[in-house]
Amino acid sequence: MVLFSLLYWSMLMIFYVLTIGSSIDDLLPVKEFLHTQFTIKDIGQAHYFLGVELARSDVGLYLNQRKYVLNLLSDSSLTDCKPVATPLSRDSKFDVNSSLLHDVDKFYHLVGRLLYLGFTTPDISHATQQLSQFVQVPTEAHWSLAFHLLRFFPCLLED
Repeated sequence: MVLFSLLYWSMLMIFYVLTIGSSIDDLLPVKEFLHTQFTIKDIGQAHYFLGVELARSDVGLYLNQRKYVLNLLSDSSLTDCKPVATPLSRDSKFDVNSSLLHDVDKFYHLVGRLLYLGFTTPDISHATQQLSQFVQVPTEAHWSLAFHLLRFFPCLLED
């Protein structure tokens, strides 16, 4: 019984809530309500949340996943790769007849990471959607297309 209480308490300790609104005044009632229901601690404005960098300006809120992209390139050993100008080449073929990929989990994991990046990088959406259709039975051709897409990211980091 004590172990269960300890586990339950740990889960509460790692629970974070990010509230976003058009102004601080809009958020005060939400914050006050949460404070009446739970013991909360306001840690101020967020600058980084779930792998997304948050930057504010007079115009609005900018979302950036630069660090996530750099980690993805590093994990794929592509930090010094020759960049490509487009997410998919014009003659890209999603060939289902090429040899099957041996490590399906690696492809599945990579496509998942690419889908998460689509949240802030809409120009990869089409390519990622195409790749995601083959996560059950990926081929070497799909793996090559995924690496082509990864080589597009250095172009995004230049901005």
